[in-house]
Parts: sequence; C-alpha cells; structure tokens
Amino acid sequence: MGDGTGYIARVADTVEGLQLDMAAELLAHAADLLADNRTSYVQLRFLGNRMTEAPRDVVRIAHSRGARLWAPEREEKEAGDPRGSAAER
Repeated sequence: MGDGTGYIARVADTVEGLQLDMAAELLAHAADLLADNRTSYVQLRFLGNRMTEAPRDVVRIAHSRGARLWAPEREEKEAGDPRGSAAER
C-alpha cells in the first residue's frame, strides 16, 4: 500500500471529491423538488433512484478512506507474525 501521494491516489481523490460534490448538489436539488407541489411522480422516482446512488458512493468512499487510515491493530499484527494470525491464513 502506498503513502497516498501517488498518481492513482490523486486520481482517486479527484473522483471521490467529484462524487461528494455531486451528492451535495443532489441533496439541494432534492429539497427543491420536494418543496414544489408540481413535481411529478416520474421526477420523484428519478430523484429516489439518484438518492440511492449518492449515499452508496459516499459509503464506499468512507470505507475506502477508513481502510487507508492507520490502525494500531494493524501495526501490532505487522510487528508480530509477518504472515498474520492463523485465522487470517
């Protein structure tokens, strides 16, 4: 695993930033649509579909970033048996 400063990490950061920006814009758009009594069933259904995509992206980003964070347990494992615990093999 790299240090998070390489080309691929920078591209991933850019894509993740765009996904988070899109999620924020979608929330604003959702508020507008829900406040408008003229919003159609088709528009609400489309919005609902998009509203399931945005949180999925945000959760994926959070998991991805969390996996890159330093964890004391990981350091302890690496200091012990280089192959990991018997359960991990």
